[in-house]
Amino acid sequence: MQVSPISEPFTMLKRLGSLFKNGALLLAVGFLSSVLGVVITNVLLLIRNTLNQNMGADATSQQVWGISIAHGIWMATSGNLRYQVVGGLLEDRCFNTIFARQQTISGALSFVTRTINTYFGSLWWVDFLRYLGLQET
Repeated sequence: MQVSPISEPFTMLKRLGSLFKNGALLLAVGFLSSVLGVVITNVLLLIRNTLNQNMGADATSQQVWGISIAHGIWMATSGNLRYQVVGGLLEDRCFNTIFARQQTISGALSFVTRTINTYFGSLWWVDFLRYLGLQET
């Protein structure tokens, strides 16, 4: 188990509490980073369309507030829950326990699990935006 010497392992109650604490933080970070990202993207699209009138309107500006609110909610719920399952359940309770003496195997399993989590999380994010009508197909 990878716990720093001055802390103790998470109990299930602490893990549950972290859903709410981390959820609030991820809501704020997801919202603010999305506002910044969508505004920058919209400005770059405006500059590109202004400089090159012949390019056509293949990309349109995005809704800043709608996407930002959706991103904050997505990060607080889906991203948070998926991280708690991967970090708390799989890595901490399974991989580090079963492969306590084989850190290379535990690390490799963590890498594969986190990569799969990121891949499916990205797919579900696009589906979530499409469901809300914020992303065209």
